[in-house]
Amino acid sequence: MASFQNALFLLAFLAALAPSIPAEAQDSEERLVQIQKTIQSGDIREARLKIERALKDTPADPRLYNFLGVIEAQANNYAAAETNFRRAMTIAPRFPGPYVNLGRLYQERREQTTQSLEQALEVYGKLLQIVPGDLEATYQTSWVLYRLKRFQESLRYLSLLP
Repeated sequence: MASFQNALFLLAFLAALAPSIPAEAQDSEERLVQIQKTIQSGDIREARLKIERALKDTPADPRLYNFLGVIEAQANNYAAAETNFRRAMTIAPRFPGPYVNLGRLYQERREQTTQSLEQALEVYGKLLQIVPGDLEATYQTSWVLYRLKRFQESLRYLSLLP
């Protein structure tokens, strides 16, 4: 699921902030960058091992659960992916990554149904409550509404994009 890699770029931004972060946190940020690179290289087994090791040191890091959700989604383990995205959302309710990833998970399910699209819409709606104007959530909301044939609502969200 290549689209899940898009969400990983958010973590690259966090890594760019490393100079303003204490040394211990910089090590953690570097570890996240390495995990991201491992996922992007397609070595899911190694990425999973790195995440499991990192979770031993920082079991409450939502970014690790978000990564784990991405890995599970790529492996078509939808229930496990959903669980990990939701865990990340519980730990850090204002962290947009898992919301976007969970919404995409619902959108891209093989057995796409109206229910899965409604679930995606609900997740994007929660993100827009937390981060009003989030471009990804706004775009995806418009797209999901379009797919649900709710064209006027879709156009309303589309008009909010720059």
